[in-house]
Amino acid sequence: MHILKNTSLFLFLLLPLLCFSQTDSDYYKNSHCTFDKMRKKSGMQKLPQAQQKKDSISDALADDNSFYIIPVVVHIIHNNGAENIHDSIVRSQIDVLNEDFGRYGKGSNTHPASADSRIRFCLATKDPQGNPTTGIVRVQSPYTRLKSDDEMLTKNLSRWDQKRYLNIWVVRDIDANPREQGYSYLPSEVANERFRERDGVVIAYRHFGRNSRIAQQNNYMGHTTTHEVGHYLELLHVWGGDGPGKGGCGDDDGVFDTPTCDGIFYAEYNPLTRSCDRPVQCGNPRMVENYMDYSEDRCLNVFTKGQITRMRGAIVGFRSGLVTYANLVSTGCKSQYLSFNPPAEDELQIHANLSQKTVTMFPNFVNEQNAQLVVYDEMGRLIASKLYTNMKNNTEELYIPTLKNGMYFFIVQTPTQKFTQKIVILPQKN
Repeated sequence: MHILKNTSLFLFLLLPLLCFSQTDSDYYKNSHCTFDKMRKKSGMQKLPQAQQKKDSISDALADDNSFYIIPVVVHIIHNNGAENIHDSIVRSQIDVLNEDFGRYGKGSNTHPASADSRIRFCLATKDPQGNPTTGIVRVQSPYTRLKSDDEMLTKNLSRWDQKRYLNIWVVRDIDANPREQGYSYLPSEVANERFRERDGVVIAYRHFGRNSRIAQQNNYMGHTTTHEVGHYLELLHVWGGDGPGKGGCGDDDGVFDTPTCDGIFYAEYNPLTRSCDRPVQCGNPRMVENYMDYSEDRCLNVFTKGQITRMRGAIVGFRSGLVTYANLVSTGCKSQYLSFNPPAEDELQIHANLSQKTVTMFPNFVNEQNAQLVVYDEMGRLIASKLYTNMKNNTEELYIPTLKNGMYFFIVQTPTQKFTQKIVILPQKN
């Protein structure tokens, strides 16, 4: 009787641990993106979907070889709790984004269906007023517990110009639900003036950064933020649809090379086989490795080439102001741009800034040369002309008051060479 009593006591004490373990496992498996929920609450899902309606100019420009550098600011909204994460965690997350979008680094984006998206992320070193910054802003507030019914209570605490920066808010949780990882909105939706100030990415702190001691068990590699930035660049979930219970075999995400799949599925990593659950759905093995699916971080390693085209088209069509050279200079990301897009020797690059009505030339000549710049519009009309003396490698800027949307031809003639560049200036939609 004494032994039975002790055994019962032991089981009684052990029961909460057993229950916690089971609940903990389910909790990790069923964590999810809050993308659909927030779009429903805001009314964005009722907007005409624009993700498959990019114009041909956007698609053509998106297929070029240039790198798009996106300045980032991270707002840590905290109440002196664990959500007040260290700067090193923020920097690790920027590293992960660049690896996942860039096909290099610690084993991410290695799938044969993928490629380097030529999209990179730069933690801003200049704030909107031009002052030095780490790109990390800390604000103490109880609104670190973001409420989906009034998300602006949190976002209004700290927000930089969405036309110049990707805003990322790190919060304690969303609706006090530890399973809600984060969310973003499609650029085609926040282009609507009614929703513009919502633009950006929200991430619960346990899903932010790589190998953090506070990271959630199955999402410790930083791919949650990669997933949400995919939405920020116009990608849907791979199963299509607009919420749980939708997106069956008759639905799609609008990208040609992501296999059709059937609704939400949570892929788990098996350490014994070193592989992830992969059901056959709609006649295809499900691409559980896709960053836009729900899978453990160890499973994720691919944006398909079709998804990359979609994201680059979204930048050109909706977020072109982020990646202009002028914006990268003003946000402190110029050096990163030049590291990926260096002008070749005895060449020059030309960038137009519609909002400033300026054209900036970046020559890289071995020797000083005189140069004549002439600018024509698509009708062949002369728009501007200027003579430069002793041009070598100094930045040259020209103000053109008549600059507007359209196609322009820039011709620079030196005594030894002639440079011709065509530039298409698109409307600033965001």
